[in-house]
Amino acid sequence: MAKPRTEIDVAAVEKHAAAGLAEYQIAAAVGVSADTFTKRKRDTPGVAEALARGRTAAIGQIENAAYECALKAVGDSRYQTSMIFWLKVNAGWKERTVVETVQADEVDDRRDALIERVRALSASVAGTPVPGGDSGGPARA
Repeated sequence: MAKPRTEIDVAAVEKHAAAGLAEYQIAAAVGVSADTFTKRKRDTPGVAEALARGRTAAIGQIENAAYECALKAVGDSRYQTSMIFWLKVNAGWKERTVVETVQADEVDDRRDALIERVRALSASVAGTPVPGGDSGGPARA
């Protein structure tokens, strides 16, 4: 004889998802196993949608809290860090690294300019004039 089908309270799923619970925690809260909950997401109308609505609400709450925290410039960065972590894990936030590429001749130009600046500063400290004009240092009396 087959076990009777356990129905899931869709409103409870949404409420628990909005509170930030993981799926296995939601399953326990509504009285089913994690495997049953996964099956019900597929075959019971409204369960997957309630889960998505609840998660969206939770993400919105954290985003709003992060925004308010940023506006108030709260001195305790522990809270900001935890909100950012939660958003990275749950809302798809990620850090992007920008890589700047520079042509070799541009690097050479920068290096040459720095070398000339160092020579000019060395000469101004020694009190000798720099060939080509400005010593790069402060004016002397």
